[in-house]
Amino acid sequence: MRNFHPKRVKYRGSFKLLKCFGGLYATYLHYCYLLGKLPKRNQRRPLSPEMREAWRHLDRFSRQVTLVSNQKLNTLDDVRDYISHSEQGIKEVTELRQKIYNKLRRCNDEGRISELKKSRDDCTTLLRQLRKNKRIAETIIEDNPKIKENIRIETQARNEAYGLNKKQKQKSKQRSYER
Repeated sequence: MRNFHPKRVKYRGSFKLLKCFGGLYATYLHYCYLLGKLPKRNQRRPLSPEMREAWRHLDRFSRQVTLVSNQKLNTLDDVRDYISHSEQGIKEVTELRQKIYNKLRRCNDEGRISELKKSRDDCTTLLRQLRKNKRIAETIIEDNPKIKENIRIETQARNEAYGLNKKQKQKSKQRSYER
């Protein structure tokens, strides 16, 4: 007895372009698609490593801008003050969460246990957000000199390009006057 190997089917075209198909044919195509006989196209193409790195930098800068605008940080001293306040808040929330853990360990009442667990989870989410914002503020201090240097280089390049364009225009005007 021979082993049966089903024929692999490839549908070339687009299902959107078909005007009408239904009944058994549509059921058959859908079933083949679910079984993996019809190709499932991956619409998302992977990014190159350079693009992924650029995307990470873009995300990092957008998080920094969001923190600066939400907390109204204008100078690096404001950022440093924000970091110190965040550290103080982290310390307070950590102590509060530890007290909740201690109460939870000694508690026997089911209703009270659920309340303590909810408050513990709230403290954990607040702590996570404080730590995240503190980390973002530290990256602001770290990235600030690099960003200022990049801005300086860019403005210098623009000024040089503008100066060259201005000199070329002056030369063309002078030539027209000489004629």
